[in-house]
Amino acid sequence: MRHATAESAVQAYLDGFFLGDATALTGAMLPECRLTSVAGDGTVIALSRDEFVAAVTVGPSLQARGVTRRDRIEFITTGSPVTALARVHDVDAETDYTDELTLLRTSGGWGIISKSWHGVVRGAGIAK
Repeated sequence: MRHATAESAVQAYLDGFFLGDATALTGAMLPECRLTSVAGDGTVIALSRDEFVAAVTVGPSLQARGVTRRDRIEFITTGSPVTALARVHDVDAETDYTDELTLLRTSGGWGIISKSWHGVVRGAGIAK
């Protein structure tokens, strides 16, 4: 399912991440979505949407594990009628993440086409 607004797509992504909801995540992200980061050794991590969804929905959700929900949307800006950028902050049991999201409005509505993230392990200052 695509979304009527960029904000609703971003919120569905955050909900899906926290709840471990594969349907919400795949609905928030376009099938062509790529997710990238840099590993501690400086190499690029690149995942497809389906690889990411599989990784974050395996096992109990963050909610089921009692993790306090602290995600937030820092900003969403629309650059054109069909493009938007968002910065969000989310957490898992041990890591604080900053995600940079690029969204496109297709004929089906808004969806995330790319995500670049940086994570820091709480209390350790270690990038993840």
